[in-house]
Order: sequence, then C-alpha cells, then structure tokens
Amino acid sequence: MKPICLFATILLTCQFALAQGGQDALVEQALARHPKITAAKAAIQAEKAGKGELLSPFRPMASLNGYMAGGDGSMIFSSTVDPVNQAMLPPDGVLMGNVMLMWKVWTGGRESAARSLGDSRIGAAEHMLSVVEQDVALGVRLAASEYAFRTGAMDAARAKRDAARAAEQNATQMEEAGKVPRAFVLRAASEARRSEQEVAKAEAALATALAMLEEAAGGAVAIGDGLQPEVLELPATLDEALRLGDNRDELQFFIAMAEAHGIEASYVRRSLRPEVSIMAMGMSMRRDSGAGETGAKFGLVVSVPLTDGGMRSSKAKMLEARAQEFMAQAEQMRLTVRREIQSAWAEWSAAGEVTESALAGLAAAEESYEVERLRFESGKSIIAELLDALAVLHEARLGVVEAVQYRQDSSARLKRAVGGGGSGP
Repeated sequence: MKPICLFATILLTCQFALAQGGQDALVEQALARHPKITAAKAAIQAEKAGKGELLSPFRPMASLNGYMAGGDGSMIFSSTVDPVNQAMLPPDGVLMGNVMLMWKVWTGGRESAARSLGDSRIGAAEHMLSVVEQDVALGVRLAASEYAFRTGAMDAARAKRDAARAAEQNATQMEEAGKVPRAFVLRAASEARRSEQEVAKAEAALATALAMLEEAAGGAVAIGDGLQPEVLELPATLDEALRLGDNRDELQFFIAMAEAHGIEASYVRRSLRPEVSIMAMGMSMRRDSGAGETGAKFGLVVSVPLTDGGMRSSKAKMLEARAQEFMAQAEQMRLTVRREIQSAWAEWSAAGEVTESALAGLAAAEESYEVERLRFESGKSIIAELLDALAVLHEARLGVVEAVQYRQDSSARLKRAVGGGGSGP
C-alpha cells in the first residue's frame, strides 16, 4: 500500500479509543461524572424537595405545647400552633400541656395547584438536565475531534520531518560526490531543523488538546491504541431534522417554566378563597391549689381572608406576566433552533465534498512529491523544488486532517441541533 493510501485510511478513521471501547464510552463516562450534570441532577432533587414543601401546609400538623404561669388574674394565651385558638389561664399558678392537631381539609383548590406547581418545576429541571447532558456530550465530541485533528497534524509533521531529514541526507551525499553545491545542503538542513520545530509545536498542541478533552469529559481519560469512531444516528433529510428540533429540551424547558408560573399565579389567587381545617386538642392542667383538669376538643376552623392590601393580587399578575415572558422566550428559541438545524445541516451536507476534495489534493501532492524526489536524486532539479513539493504535500495532509475534523464536528453539531440525547446514538 502506498504511503498516501495508508495515511488517508488512518485519517478517515482517525478517532482515538479508550480502553473501555472508544469515543462513545468517553461520552458515557462524561455523562456519569461531569460536575455540570451532577449539579443539574441536584437541581432536580431540590425541586422534588420543594414540591414536598409546597404540599406540607395541607398535611396534618401536630404540636405538643406546655404552659407554666404564676401571678394574679386570668389571662388569655394564644396557641403556638394557630393563634386563632386561645387558652384561658386561671388566676392562680398553673402548669398546663396540650397536644393540638390542625389539618386543612378544604383549601379552594390550593393543594391541587401546589401539586401541579411542584410537578411543573420538576419537569423544567428534568428538561434542563437533558440540555446539560447534550451540551456535555457535544463538548466531548468536539474535544475528541480536536484531539484527533492534533494527532493527525502531529503525524503529518513527523512525516514531513522524516522526509526533510531524508532530503538533507541525500543532499549531503550528493554534495560529497560533487553533484550539487554546498548551498543545497544548507537549504535542506534548514528545512529539516524547521520541520523538527513543527513537530515539537504539534506535540505541544496535542498535549493541550488532551487537557481540553479531560476538561470536557469531567476528569482524566485513558487513551488506548485502537481507533474506534463513534457512530451517530442523524436525520436523513432536513425536514426530518426540523421536525426533531420541535422537541428540543430548550423549548420544553421554557414551556414548562411558563406553565409553572401560570400555575403559581393560580395558586396565589386561590389563597384569597376561604379554607376549612379540622382542629383537635387534648389538654391536661394542674393548679397551685392542687386541682387538676383534663379535657379534649375537636371541631372545624373556618378562615376567610378579607384584605391584604392587594399583595396577592399583584403577585399573581406578576407571575402571569412572567409566564408570558417565558412563552415569548420559547418562541424565540424555536426560531433559534431552526436556524441552528439549517446551519448544521448545510455543514453536514458539505462534509462529503470537503473530504473528497481533500483526498484528491493529497493524491496529487503525493504524486508531485514523488516526481520531484526522483528528479532531484537524478540531478534533474534543484533542492528548492523538492522542498516546495514537500511543503505542498504537508499542507495536503493537513487538509485531509481538517476535512476529517470538519466531518466529525458537523455531525456532532447536527446531532446537538436536532436535540440528540447525550447518552449516545
């Protein structure tokens, strides 16, 4: 197999692999441990706890209360559970304890609104988790593509260095045989030294790309020796891509947030309605005189809000306005999604032609270099023509590497644009 064929084959499949199995394993690894995803999952747990907090006022509430008092005269003492319920303390010293139960049994729909509000907030947080997962997956894929590009660029730089060294050796031998002037050797040596610098820069860039990959993956990665590309499932047509984009989690997040604010506005308005609670109390009291008393009461407590200065009405209007704001943001995101899909589709559609053009350029550059090498070794050309052909060959090799990166990046961006799941195809 010619060097060109081997080089192109390697580049067209150039994807580093992990010991666990490849780039797809790296994406799964990032989804399992990336700090951004950990934070998004914690946000879901926070919203679930928030739902419990919203529902807690509508569940039975009990308290144990104790009173100890001395002095003269009777006194009314409010309950610590509900100030509406009060106890009359006798005129002499007294020690009293009670157990009180309060349970809202009718709230004008506030309980169902609170439950719906909690569910909407949880749903929004889950959509945001999916958005974060897709962003992390895209970051890993782009970083992996950059790492692959830097690997190919380093291979191209090393190939150029080896060819430059060989040209220097040939020029030296021909100069010793009296076939070429000393200037040819100096020019070849200069090119060889410069190519060595390019290799050093390429190795440094590869190390930087690895650091970026580890950042994208959320931690250290283990690079294996195999080449195993990730295969992404992409839409077959632009219309299909646009249909998939209508379900992007960014859209669903804004819609869920609008729904949550609308429900919260309804919750606030329903707090203006009367509510009914069951009340039960058990009491035990002992006086300084030695007399004791026990008792129990139960019944219904009706609470009717009268006025709050417009506070709740104003808050409801504010929440309704915020709901409209989120719906407007959803419509704007819909337009953004369509633009991203159309742009990504155009890039992905061009990837095949870009790759074919790069390969054709590489084949031509390889043949030209071989011709110039043979002409120089036979004394029919000067060293400058050989080194110029080598430079063109190097640029052609980089062109193939860039074409591979373009294909990988465009496929990753198209996957993200249509809302592809972060966990794989």
